[in-house]
Amino acid sequence: MAWQAHDSDDQPVYFGGWERLAESLGYGLEPKAGTAAQRAVTRALAELTAQGFVATDKTKPRHHKRRYELRIPGP
Repeated sequence: MAWQAHDSDDQPVYFGGWERLAESLGYGLEPKAGTAAQRAVTRALAELTAQGFVATDKTKPRHHKRRYELRIPGP
């Protein structure tokens, strides 16, 4: 997610879609992996959100990909 985000933004935002996240988790994009890959991404994002590393961007996306703000949680 951090590789995709723009460093020049006030709050870096990931906008690459679930497919790129699935690839980074080791899933291919063949049809069989689709549902399992989406569930794995959902679980990973839930954990990152719970730990404070990611928050859903509340602005409406211009294209249909959800955006996530990348955060560094405080102590």
